[in-house]
Amino acid sequence: MQEQSDHTDIDLFRQLDVNPEKALKDISHVYKRKLYLRIYRIVRDMELTKEIFSDILLALWQDKSKIAKMDFPVRYMYVIAYHRSLRVAAEKGKRQTGSLQELLKMQSPDNAEDILFVNDLYRQIKLAQKGLTTRENEVFELSVFSRLEKKEIAEKLNISEITVRNHLSSAMKQIQAHLGKLTGLFLV
Repeated sequence: MQEQSDHTDIDLFRQLDVNPEKALKDISHVYKRKLYLRIYRIVRDMELTKEIFSDILLALWQDKSKIAKMDFPVRYMYVIAYHRSLRVAAEKGKRQTGSLQELLKMQSPDNAEDILFVNDLYRQIKLAQKGLTTRENEVFELSVFSRLEKKEIAEKLNISEITVRNHLSSAMKQIQAHLGKLTGLFLV
């Protein structure tokens, strides 16, 4: 059943070369809700979400011939959405440590694009964790992957909640900076 859906998705994007106006309208109709959710998780602002969604449609229009020939156009569109969301959030100062945590804690992915996105994100985070201190890594793992509260982490590691908060904040900043370097979004 997923194969049929993938085939339909590819056909929808192939239409960008044949009837771009209709294809873009159809793509917008099919993916608007999912893209809005993905974008909003990062920017946490509905006006920015709408603006980024419009930018994505414009990007699809501008590269319609190239995108029409892609094997994985839906994934490409989601990557554009993710990168633009991060960039806009950073520019607007909206990005907080909680945004990455929420993204990591999202419900189990239910389609191939979501699975690829989440797997890639986890792989990149694991690479970024190599740059953390042992304690930062412990706190990060317990908070993000084990989903423990700061108080629980403090008790488990026999440190204060303030120390947990400081280690978590430092870890999140380093991981977000690493993710930014990988995507070329931050030139700090």
